[in-house]
Amino acid sequence: MRFAHLFIIPTLVTACVVVGCNRDNTSEYPDNTEQTKAQADNIRLEKQRRDEVIERDLQQTRTALAFEETQVMKKATQERQRIALDRDERVQPLMARQADVKATSERDCEHLTQDSQARLLVLNGDEATRVKTETDSKIAEVKRKAADVTANTQADIAKANQAAADRSANVDTGEAKERAAIALRRDEAERLAREEHLAVAQQTSAKIDQLGRQSSSRTERQREEDAVNHQRDEDITIAVRKDLARHGEPTRGVTVATDAGVVVLSGGVPNDTVRQTVVKDASKISGVVRVDDRLAIH
Repeated sequence: MRFAHLFIIPTLVTACVVVGCNRDNTSEYPDNTEQTKAQADNIRLEKQRRDEVIERDLQQTRTALAFEETQVMKKATQERQRIALDRDERVQPLMARQADVKATSERDCEHLTQDSQARLLVLNGDEATRVKTETDSKIAEVKRKAADVTANTQADIAKANQAAADRSANVDTGEAKERAAIALRRDEAERLAREEHLAVAQQTSAKIDQLGRQSSSRTERQREEDAVNHQRDEDITIAVRKDLARHGEPTRGVTVATDAGVVVLSGGVPNDTVRQTVVKDASKISGVVRVDDRLAIH
């Protein structure tokens, strides 16, 4: 795992904590409706989908960059191999020439030595000294020429090796630059992915919070409506009771309850005429939706 990859884990954990905590706080919304819960689930599913897309795109980028880096390394390796082959093509003939010059020099010196020794067998005095001096001079000349050729050849070998080393260094530098550029692109892709994950988490948190506020608002409106409806029902109940009071004793046993504008009359009345009058009068009260007649005649 690259060092830059380590930054992704804390980011994702943070994102999960942000959304996870939010979810814990709003798993039961004030309005407690299936619609609100479904909206919250959809928001979280959308976050999951967006996170998966971000990770998929990041993985594709990583794969492409890894392949590109492999190609760069392969190309550099092949170039270094070509440089080594070029160097060997130049150096090997030079080394062979060195070996040949050395062998020829040694052979010529041996011949000169043997020829001198054969001549010295029949010579003495000044003539022998002259022959020996002449032979030493010839051997020295052979060795000098061989040394000159060897030195020149060794210089050419050194140049060939240095040229190969310089070319290899250029290849190394080029490879390092390309791989560094790829690493920067990889780090940038991972940085952007982290930012996108964080943005998604923040957006999700904002949506969840907004949904919670909307749920609270709906609950508050419902509470206000319920209070208004309850007061309306109370007013209707009071109005019906006042109307019943006008009838005096015959309606004393009647009880009244109102729910959402529906008046429920229960208890007992002395006859059907009173019952019909009570029901009719109650239905005329403002706000009454209908009258539920549960009166009994005693």
